[in-house]
Amino acid sequence: MRVGIVKLASCSGCQIALLDTYEKFLEIADSIVYAPLVKDARELPSCDVILVEGAVRTEHELKMLKDAREKAKILVAFGSCSALGGISGLGSMFKPDRLIADVYGRELDHKLLDFAYPIDRFVDVDYYLPGCPPTPELIAKFIDGLVSGNVEPIDYPVCAECGRIVVHTKIEAIKKTELPDPKICLLSQGYVCLGSVTRGGCKAVCTKAGVPCRGCRGPTNKVMRLPCKDYLTEIHDRIERIAGFDLKFEDLASIYAFTFSSDIMMNKPVSKIREVIRMGRIGGGKT
Repeated sequence: MRVGIVKLASCSGCQIALLDTYEKFLEIADSIVYAPLVKDARELPSCDVILVEGAVRTEHELKMLKDAREKAKILVAFGSCSALGGISGLGSMFKPDRLIADVYGRELDHKLLDFAYPIDRFVDVDYYLPGCPPTPELIAKFIDGLVSGNVEPIDYPVCAECGRIVVHTKIEAIKKTELPDPKICLLSQGYVCLGSVTRGGCKAVCTKAGVPCRGCRGPTNKVMRLPCKDYLTEIHDRIERIAGFDLKFEDLASIYAFTFSSDIMMNKPVSKIREVIRMGRIGGGKT
């Protein structure tokens, strides 16, 4: 099995997580024919599997992605930026010229696209391995599945692994800094936690430590497939139902919105994502 790794708009964190699989990485190390982070190779050759890390933000990255699709028998969206837009997708809340002016203060060699796009906006994807980054355990299991030809999907929410108890209550404001009760559901306590609409498999390490889920694994199949659901709308309704608090756009925009650039989420008729993005793109204010 010849393996290539292509990096687009990303932090290389997914590749670091791959290295953190240790023995599993060593098992496939000799099969890796292209991976600029760990191997000196100038051109991407034809591969059995290509892992694409990162969103598509520039015209140059779009060319790299199309080249990877042509040369891969199996193309994998590796990490949430590639699969959903990820952290890179937060840039979609602002116009490209504003981003360039604020961050660089000069023109760039490569033109920015209007949004930071998941790779399936432009090419067909065979497998998705979301996460920011995916845990080494999930990566190792995924590699085993590729080798055996049996990749098992995960379709249960983070809540299934969390173990906290839902209690219907009444809150006066969204909490951000207080120390949460270790046994009670974070939504019940007034934290914006996306665990109920986020794909599990991460063992709920964040929520078990008292940190609200930020949705890095992306939405569950139910949220993805039903037109009446997107993850911001669902969280708005659940906090209103469980904690009696009417969530505002400002509260939603303050989270790491990993699916901001996902067409699946943005273009649903009930989507609040378009309105959150509009606050930055049209209103001009920082969100």
